[in-house]
Amino acid sequence: MRIVGIRQLKDKLSSYLKSAREDEVALATDRGEAFAEIRPSGYATVPRDVHPGLLELARQRRITPGAPNDPDLYPRMPALLSEGRASRSLDELRGNH
Repeated sequence: MRIVGIRQLKDKLSSYLKSAREDEVALATDRGEAFAEIRPSGYATVPRDVHPGLLELARQRRITPGAPNDPDLYPRMPALLSEGRASRSLDELRGNH
């Protein structure tokens, strides 16, 4: 990642855009404070808690990050066991009955 001030960014914008085509990211700063990134299109904004390995695969365009999980997309399945049945079965297996 290259870090660039506003003046240099304005003077050499074409160069930074060309670098973005080559998968290089530039961090734009104003008086030392980062405020924007120039990156290739197709990059998704990912939450900070995503594993770095997945971020690297996304950067390499080997995977495409999906949308956040929406529980409403999945139908609720009926319970297969009665309430507490799994705990009782485990207790029986462990000899804790």
